[in-house]
Amino acid sequence: MITLSKKQYESLLPYYDKLKSAKYSKTILIIQMHLIRILETTYGNDWRSHVSNSVLSCGSCKIKELTKICTLMENYEKGSKE
Repeated sequence: MITLSKKQYESLLPYYDKLKSAKYSKTILIIQMHLIRILETTYGNDWRSHVSNSVLSCGSCKIKELTKICTLMENYEKGSKE
């Protein structure tokens, strides 16, 4: 399983509210450019090899992926407090 670095975590912080909305409210309102930026930050430039193409067009797929990234951020927070 992937873990976030401090740099990745800090780069994702501006999107944290959107990620939490995806995870806890199962809703997402995000522009494509920000979605791609989140995926690039999390998985690198080869993010397409880590996520399905349907993430770009399928609402429930997008929510599922952003929920996973939100969980990575929460795990990072837990680890940094220990």
